Amino acid sequence: MQQDALKSAPAGRLKRRRRLNAWLFMVPLLVVNVLVILGPAVATVYFSFTDWAGIGPAEFVGLENYRDLLADESFWQAMWHNVIWTILFLTVPIAMGLLGAFLLSQIKRFQVFFRIAYFIPYVVASVVNCAIWQNILDPERGIGSALASKGIPFLDGVSFF
Repeated sequence: MQQDALKSAPAGRLKRRRRLNAWLFMVPLLVVNVLVILGPAVATVYFSFTDWAGIGPAEFVGLENYRDLLADESFWQAMWHNVIWTILFLTVPIAMGLLGAFLLSQIKRFQVFFRIAYFIPYVVASVVNCAIWQNILDPERGIGSALASKGIPFLDGVSFF
């Protein structure tokens, strides 16, 4: 019966309803983003213009903090280290990955073998990570039962899976 009502509704109304449903599903994500990302970012910008020790009222000092920062030799040294780190740890791995992909694409014999040998470390790391967490969260021999044996029983028998 509801499908008949949707079929008889004008296409524009149906489109608006679907758009509204999509936005309603996005509301929790938007709220979390505002609280977790936008809120602290705005607070950081605000407090960068103040002299505040973390306790008590913040005293507005304008651009004084930025003037002090730009005059500090340690800041420029740290900035230079960040530039070097960015250049090395972004460009070099990307270049190596592209070179590896190019070299693997040129191999005609044993191509599957070399691709498997190249990707096994990535796959093994994920599998080991899963196995470790599975053992930690195991209800019989994981963290819950270990805590219970020490007298802290609140996670004993809890199944995390």
